[in-house]
Amino acid sequence: MKKIDPRRGILIALICVFTLLLVGELALVCLYTGESSQGAMAAPADTVSREQARGRDFAPSDAEGFTPPQGGDRTGDFAPPERPEDFSPMTESTQGGIPGTLRGAWLPVVTLCVAADAVCLILLVRLKKKKPDTRPKSTMPELETEDDVRPRKSRAASWVTAVAVLLTLALILSSLPSGSTDGDTVVNTQVLSAQAETAAISTVLSGAGTLTSSDGTGAEIPNSVSVSCYHAKNGDLVETGDILASVSQAETASAIAELQSVLEELDKDLNEQRGKTADTAVTASASGRVKAIFVQEGDSAADVMYDRGALMLLSLDGLMAVDIPAGDLKAGDSVTVALSDGTTQPGRISQILDGAATVTTADDTAPCDDPISVADSEGKTLGTGKLYIHSQLKVTGFSGTVSRVQVTLNRKVTAGTRLITLKDTGPTFEYYRLLARRQELEEIMLELTKLSRDGFLRAEQAGQVSGIPEDGDFVPLASSGEELTGSSLTASEPVRLVLLSDVQGGGQEGEQPPVNPGGSQDPPVGAVTYAASVSAISGSAMILNITTQPVDLTDMDAQSALAMFPTQAISYTHDGVTPITDTDGSSLTASDLAAGDVLVITVSGDAGGNFSIGSIRRVFSAQSEKPDGPSQGGGGQGGSGQGSGGITIPGGISLPGGFGGSGTGDFGKSSQKSYDTYSTGTTRVLTITPQEEMTISIQVDELDILSLRTGLGAQITLDALEGQSFAGTVTSIAREGENAGGNTKFAVEVTLPKENSMLPGMNASVKIVTAVSDPVQTLPASALVETGGRTCVYLGYDEKKDQLTELTEVQTGLSDGERVQILSGLPEGGTVYYRYADTVVYSFTNG
Repeated sequence: MKKIDPRRGILIALICVFTLLLVGELALVCLYTGESSQGAMAAPADTVSREQARGRDFAPSDAEGFTPPQGGDRTGDFAPPERPEDFSPMTESTQGGIPGTLRGAWLPVVTLCVAADAVCLILLVRLKKKKPDTRPKSTMPELETEDDVRPRKSRAASWVTAVAVLLTLALILSSLPSGSTDGDTVVNTQVLSAQAETAAISTVLSGAGTLTSSDGTGAEIPNSVSVSCYHAKNGDLVETGDILASVSQAETASAIAELQSVLEELDKDLNEQRGKTADTAVTASASGRVKAIFVQEGDSAADVMYDRGALMLLSLDGLMAVDIPAGDLKAGDSVTVALSDGTTQPGRISQILDGAATVTTADDTAPCDDPISVADSEGKTLGTGKLYIHSQLKVTGFSGTVSRVQVTLNRKVTAGTRLITLKDTGPTFEYYRLLARRQELEEIMLELTKLSRDGFLRAEQAGQVSGIPEDGDFVPLASSGEELTGSSLTASEPVRLVLLSDVQGGGQEGEQPPVNPGGSQDPPVGAVTYAASVSAISGSAMILNITTQPVDLTDMDAQSALAMFPTQAISYTHDGVTPITDTDGSSLTASDLAAGDVLVITVSGDAGGNFSIGSIRRVFSAQSEKPDGPSQGGGGQGGSGQGSGGITIPGGISLPGGFGGSGTGDFGKSSQKSYDTYSTGTTRVLTITPQEEMTISIQVDELDILSLRTGLGAQITLDALEGQSFAGTVTSIAREGENAGGNTKFAVEVTLPKENSMLPGMNASVKIVTAVSDPVQTLPASALVETGGRTCVYLGYDEKKDQLTELTEVQTGLSDGERVQILSGLPEGGTVYYRYADTVVYSFTNG
């Protein structure tokens, strides 16, 4: 009986399933390929290049009616691209139902089919394996049965399996991505219509940067005073007039008194100069030859100086010069110089530098700027040029009118020779110098007066405080509206107050002298210490440069005090009683002192208000070593000896007769005036940064920088403040660029009003409108199609076939990246059609 093999049915079923899956895979690939070709036609063309977006395809002069913006208030419309309101979706290009679903999910379906094919192949291979023969062998020959011919029939199945495997591999290979980016597929597209609109095209530059605060303004005080404590902290916001710090009123009063004495001396010399007039004679400061005269009678000396830079020019070394190419010339070679009048005179090569040879010749007749030629001994021309004065002296004058010119061209003069006579010369130059110096000192006096009113440094503008030293003492002020008293001041550490009455009267009865942290006792309350240097000495009489305020020698040495604090020159005669000691404690006399010695002077006061020098100690001897600080004689800043009339020591201590001695005041008079040596320097104690504005610095390409100018409007968006935009203005454009990688960038600064939400360091994007055209016909940039090197639009749309029709070429002009000017090819107000992609997916197949 014929036995049926059950594997045969399974094998046939697997082959059928495998074939059906293969056909499905091929159908999906064909379906997807057809959609890809249609999607390629439907994809919107981004046809606006970088140059078009900047409006660089057409120069402003080429665009009719193109005008740059007139002010900085036009910032343009920088809203992100939106679908126009009049755009109407026509028909979705994708099909619905099962085909559309399969088309959208082709990749997962194909993958599943390939996996199923692989399973079928494995089962086929396993079933095709021959089952081993376990029957007992017989010696009789066997008849051929139907089962013996089964392998022949299975050869056809083997061929089918091989073909299926090859087709599967081909399908998988055809489905692999090619790496080309041209296979992007746009799905869920819509056909939109747009009508040509009349609008202005703005040329926009974009950049990015970070917010920074505006430059701060320093709060400064004169060097003669110092801050005792601060009433503001770094980061505080202050208003105009707010109290920032306190200064010592004693220091301020002392500085005012010193400056007043300086002004009095200055006014005395100023009055002396007021009655004088400038010299009417302009003389030669050195011997030479007159080679150029720029003035004539009736000219204003100041006007000629402004136009020509000098009244006359003198030649000091008797030579004129000209520069020619060096060639084979050598220094010292002889040449011939031919003047413009045809005369010649000998010359020589004086030097050769950077490929140029300097030829010199006598100045007795050769005029300035005369065009000449230089030839060698054989008459060959070596070069040409214009003569100039080899060693030149400018004769100057700054006031008056020329009354007479005393000399002529080419005349030799000696030092002191009158060259020009002036009239109406006015005040002397010294008068103007003293007047300018007084104005400088008046500004310092004004600052000191403001500080002396209540001892407070106040803010001159609103802003944020910074720059206060970390070790600066902070004392909070009383709350608003509360009277500022001593009880309203607090500090984190104890503060010891010393009253002036204690200094003058010797302190409270029974009070013990305070002890320094180092363990040594302070001087008595009625004693103060000053640093001084000996400026000049004659016997027991001397001139001292003494600090204008007491110093604490526990914090610094005397030489440092002389370098840091202003000094005042006084005359003092030693009475022979006041002890003078040396650095080692040994006794000295006044005659042992010398100019340049540094002294420490202790001034004592008794209960009756009488003051005298208690002791003098030399801490540095100029005879033994050179001092480090400015303690040499004559190093004081301001002041002069008052002789027997006495002086006033800062801090309210009055010392008669030169510290108890009789001042002579008639020797060693310094040649320097106190108003010349007085320091007008100031010290910055903190900085106030205005909070009204902030700035952004962006980098602009060299191709765009010439389209920018200060005053143009800008619109700023901040990453940290989404949905908000801020108006700004271009305030600065760098005149020099920086090259990086072959591309030159220029720094452009944009300023905008500050808001509370803005913080330094925030990332910002800037858009600047550089030009705005007159209203022109425009279309959305996405409606343009680039094909065959042409720019085209579709004028029609077939809804039944879902096809764009009537491809028409147009000529474009300016563009702002969103809309493009249409110069020709489209009727005014014409309608165009284009596809708009709602969803974009990327192809994983070749194509």
